Amino acid sequence: MRRFQLTILCAAAALGPITKATSADPATNPWDTAWAMVTNKAHHAQVLAIEYAKTNYPQYFREVPVTKRTEFNLLSPTQENELGNRFWAESMTNAISTDLSEAQRRLTNVASKLVSAAEPLVGTNAPAFDLRMLPDTNFNACCHFGGKILVNAGVLHVVRDDDEFSFVIAHEIGHAVARHAGETLTRELLRQKGIAAARFIADWTAQTRAQQKIGDLAIKGLDVASVLAVALPHEREQELEADHLGLILMSMARYRPQAAVDLWQRMADAQSDTNSLLARTISKYCSDHPPDAERVENLKCWLSQATNSPASNAL
Repeated sequence: MRRFQLTILCAAAALGPITKATSADPATNPWDTAWAMVTNKAHHAQVLAIEYAKTNYPQYFREVPVTKRTEFNLLSPTQENELGNRFWAESMTNAISTDLSEAQRRLTNVASKLVSAAEPLVGTNAPAFDLRMLPDTNFNACCHFGGKILVNAGVLHVVRDDDEFSFVIAHEIGHAVARHAGETLTRELLRQKGIAAARFIADWTAQTRAQQKIGDLAIKGLDVASVLAVALPHEREQELEADHLGLILMSMARYRPQAAVDLWQRMADAQSDTNSLLARTISKYCSDHPPDAERVENLKCWLSQATNSPASNAL
């Protein structure tokens, strides 16, 4: 019973926020009034469920440093570090090539300052950070469980100095500080369980082959819809949060925060020159990363926080 109760509460917390409706005017359409009542009650129930879960299961609900967002994560820091160590042991078996040795030294030097700056934010639950430069020429970097960070050599062809480079690394460290990998896995497991439950109900209620085919199509549609409406928006939210954390971290490590805006402004300008309006619109809602222009605007909003006494603001 306790496990079932936790599942229901976790599902309520993992879903996107239900917007509280304003009081409807009695003179308006009665359907509007009814919808306002339903959404208000749903919002109230979700708030109560989340508060109850945070009180009774605090190990699964933590506050992200700096942003103060409450995240839901069924994995412990120890489990995340174990997954990261396993990935590193299985994937990073080759020695760094000679032509990447200087790039690796540059990465290690910049990252060491950022990791030191992150220590007050993670406390005793610090990820076991490891960073590796890859020969890939694309502009990309990623963070796996437990602070295992991979950076493509192509990043160095785009950044103009260590200040801009520091933001790329700080963004990935921000993912580790916020424990986004564990949170994403938790949400994906819940999504998959929801799809499996819907599939079981569809198969159980189908009485003819035609009904079974309709049920299969409905489940496929539900799967796609859940990705577009829940999974991808959450990943875009994580990317923006990593930008926020990264901006604070690079400032705490005494790098220039304005460099983050400069870097992403160039990325946004490049995208606007090559993509059509339709392509950018599709990318906005079907991508796991927010549009570059949106990232620039958010970075500008957080710039004053990063510039003015970053250490006190972050903690």
